[in-house]
Amino acid sequence: MIYVKVNRNRAFKEAGCQLKSLILLLGFSSALAVSGTSPSHGEPFQHRFGELREYHKHWLAVCPNKHDPQSKSSYQTTCWASTYLGKSGDYLLGTLSVSRNRVTGAHGITFVTDAYTRLDRTAPVSLRFSDGAKMQFSFGTQIVNTRSINQFAIADSEVEKMLSAMKRTNGMTLILPTDSGKEKFRYSMIGLRAALKFTSKYARPRS
Repeated sequence: MIYVKVNRNRAFKEAGCQLKSLILLLGFSSALAVSGTSPSHGEPFQHRFGELREYHKHWLAVCPNKHDPQSKSSYQTTCWASTYLGKSGDYLLGTLSVSRNRVTGAHGITFVTDAYTRLDRTAPVSLRFSDGAKMQFSFGTQIVNTRSINQFAIADSEVEKMLSAMKRTNGMTLILPTDSGKEKFRYSMIGLRAALKFTSKYARPRS
């Protein structure tokens, strides 16, 4: 991210445990990929941070051991699957996540971008899928702020429509309007379906 120290510190304070864990798990997965010592894809393993994890191609699925359905923290109430743009050294840059409430099964979709200071919020955000499908969302109604300044969420009313499109395709391009023009961010959807199955299968808490 740009202004890494400032952004990360503010994100930690505002987003809480889930964002901290996301930094660690993505950094961890990248380091293991380089060293060639990562656990096999599709095999769950217990991580020392107190989370059950599983790799699925380009996605990493996570369920924290602790579960408090009454908590206001998404870390305590959800499992999630994440992918990212993969630029060296920037594990939070462009992170895309799909969460699943461990009780209700409701999904949420968030993305992190370093373009947040340059966004033109009067213009729509576009999605292009590799199967030809297209979507367009507006800031404020369909794309909303979160407690982290560089993280945005898809409105609940749009989540299942977007998720269905994500599961039907191998790739998705997020096109953000900025004050200097449109910026494109491409994500792989390979492994998403399997990662979502993990978030459902292991939703029950473990001591």
